[in-house]
Order: sequence, then C-alpha cells, then structure tokens
Amino acid sequence: MESMSDVQGILSSVPLFRSLSEPELDRLVEQSDLRIVSPGDEVVRFGAAGRFLGVVLGGEVEVSESVDGGERHLLATLSTGEFFGEMSLMTGEPSCADVTASRESRILLIPYYVCSRMLMQRPEIVTAIVRMISARLRNRRTDERARTRVEDAWKVSPDRYGLGLTSSQPAKILVINCGSSSLKYSFYDTLDPCRNTEGLVERIGAEEGGRLVYTPPGGAKTSRDLGGIDHDQAFEAVIDVLTDRDEGVIGSPGELTGVGHRVVHGGAKYSSPVLIDQEVVKEIDSLSTLAPLHNPPNLTAIRKSISLMPEVPQVAVFDTAFHQTMPKQAFLYGLPYRFYEKDGVRRYGFHGISHHFLALKAASHLRTAFRDLKIITCHLGNGASICAIDHGRSVDTSMGLTPLEGLIMGTRCGDLDPGAVLHLARTSGLSVEEIDSMLNRNSGVLGLSGISNDFRELEDSASQGDR
Repeated sequence: MESMSDVQGILSSVPLFRSLSEPELDRLVEQSDLRIVSPGDEVVRFGAAGRFLGVVLGGEVEVSESVDGGERHLLATLSTGEFFGEMSLMTGEPSCADVTASRESRILLIPYYVCSRMLMQRPEIVTAIVRMISARLRNRRTDERARTRVEDAWKVSPDRYGLGLTSSQPAKILVINCGSSSLKYSFYDTLDPCRNTEGLVERIGAEEGGRLVYTPPGGAKTSRDLGGIDHDQAFEAVIDVLTDRDEGVIGSPGELTGVGHRVVHGGAKYSSPVLIDQEVVKEIDSLSTLAPLHNPPNLTAIRKSISLMPEVPQVAVFDTAFHQTMPKQAFLYGLPYRFYEKDGVRRYGFHGISHHFLALKAASHLRTAFRDLKIITCHLGNGASICAIDHGRSVDTSMGLTPLEGLIMGTRCGDLDPGAVLHLARTSGLSVEEIDSMLNRNSGVLGLSGISNDFRELEDSASQGDR
C-alpha cells in the first residue's frame, strides 16, 4: 500500500486537488478511506446513495450498466488520477451505474462531509465540479438512455437519500438530545445494529422523581430511579448504563467514534453540522437568549460530554440549519431594516433536522425525486412547527426568531399580536423576564387548560367531562 507521500503525490497531480497544500492533502487522506479492491469487487452499486467521492490511486475500474439479458455495457474505464461519484454527491441522485474493479486497484473514498468541509469551500474546486456536472446534464437532454438510467436508479435505490446509518468503517455513535427537563439518547453500532439502544432521562431539575428509562439490546424496557438530579448527573447516568457490565454496549466512553448533539439555535452562521470547538461553544452560548429553553441545556450536555471523553469528536447538528435556504421575503420581519442588519432580528425557523428527514422519507415513500416535490411537513409534539419545502429547499416555516412563534405548543403561546405583549407589560406588573417565562413556560395548552402540557393528562380530563 502506498505511503502518505505516495498518495499525496498522486492527488497533487490531479487538477481537482492541485490547489490544496501538503498539510491539507494530509488531512484529506487521514479522514478518508484508503481501500484495496480485488478484480471483480464492487465499489459502487447501481441505485446506491452518493456517500463519497472516489479517486483511483492505482489499477483500473469500470463504470458499467446492466442491459437486457443481464449483459454488461461498459460506459467508461477509469485509471490513476480519475475520480467518480461527484454527480451523486452534488445532486443527491443515486448512482446511475455500477463501479467495479477490473484489476487490483487502490481507491481513496472521500466521505461527503470531508468533501463539504475541505473541498466545497474552495471556489476553484466547486467551479470544476459544476462544469463537469453541467456537461453531464446537457448530455442527458439528447441521450435518452442516460435519462432512463437516472429514472431506473431512483426506482431501485434501497436507500436513495442515505437515511440508513452506514459508514465506510465500523463506528459506534452516541446521539444526545438534551432539553430543559429531559435527556434523550440513542446509541448506534454500524457493525452490529443488534446492539443499538436508546433511552430517556426525565424529570431533570425536579427535587425527586428523576429516572432513566431505557431498552437494553435484546431486552425489555426498564428503568432506574435517579432521585433529584441535574443535567450533569443525567449525562453520567446515561454513560453508566451504556458501560454497564451486564446491560451495556461499550466498555468505556473512549470506544465511541463520535457524539452527535442536537442544538436548537445555530443562528445564521451554521447551515450544516460542525465539529465542536471553543468557537462553536461560544456561538451556541451567545444564541441562548434566542432559545432560552434549549441552548443552555444543549450546551451543558456538550460540555459534560467533552469533559468525560475529550478525545472523542463531538458534532453539533442545528435545528436552524435546514431553514437557511429561506428567501429574504420569508425570513424578514416588518421592522426597520437596521434591526436585521445590526442585531440579526429575523425568522430562523426550528425543527429543521426533523423537517428535512420527514421530507426525505416522504419522497422515498412516494418513490419520487426529492428535488421534484413540493412538500409540507408537520412536526407535532410539545414543540410544534410546519415547514414548506420547495424542490428540496425550506422556503418558509412557522417558527421565527425563537421557537416561540407559530403553532400553539405545550407551554409556548405560538403566534401572538405583539400588542398583547406590550399590553401585558403595561398592565400586569410583570417584568420582561417574567413575561418571557410566562410565554415560553406557562402558556400554550398548559396555559389554556390550566391542567398540563401532557396530552395524556388533557385527554383523561376531557374524557371525564372537562371541556
């Protein structure tokens, strides 16, 4: 197998990578999968979701399609320095051909997130790839067979949008969703999905009654009483059950490949997941005033996770990111423009992780290209929102500057005449902080019913005749 310098030398000779420095090429290779492929081995299957950019470092691979009778039709032969997968990676299309080694080959598979972070930030690389894709799309206008291949790929793709959790190498991933009074977690083992597990710590911050409800692999749902706990203790309880000698799935936190954190507010800065560093932590903290119920506990879990496993990569996935495609007419308020320019007062939208996933699942169920659909998605729960998705892009959503806007929710009021807030400020004797707390924590169905924000309790009361 080639040394790092050999791989770097091959990549530096490829026009697409010439603008990268030696340290950048080193990082690119370190974060990619260098694979030796035997003759006849499949690298990409027809209909597979685009997950990486492949570069041939040595040997030869064939790009082919199956024709009537099961025969193979050769579309292209790729040798050292040539690459594949850019069309699927950039457009979201499934692969329109099989890629197979014709003789022993060495291939570098660059994951999509590495492409996004290291390659797609450089205008010259983006320009080169866009030119290739544009030429391919122009060819489709006259090549009926090429159009048919795309249509067939959409029909046979088992996971056309890459929603199934896979990785080029075995991975153990912990996902954390830390809220104001609960902490949900899921553990995924890509090598052995039978070990996947999930759980919930509830009643965080209460004087008593805290408990961990979880389902160990192959077992029944069970619970552990935790008493009065804070967020740090809740996170420690999750790690304890994951590393439990009898019911656990890892020997120690250091076995994890990475930890993903759901973060509610990412402002206008983040339009995709990011590796967490001190700058990201500061940015999340600075946005806490816009998501007071969410960003502080999100940040608490991040800090605790970093302290317990400092060597494990931590990734923030933002609820606001998907909505960064909204046009100005959708996200601007009718306020003096300077408040948007100076203070960033605009609609950001939330639940973007959920809305994006829902839309992709709907497209998959309909067996239709996501980019061809207009979809309305509804995220309904204690927090609730609606999103309009036009050809794969969020163009409008019901939540705004904060998660307070939009539908009536569990404890949040939803849409409200701003004059009502001013009226309360003048007449109720409540401070700004008290009004803020009331609108976020004591309104919605809790405020309307005077009973609870738990719909199970509301339905019980309704069934007993309480209108």
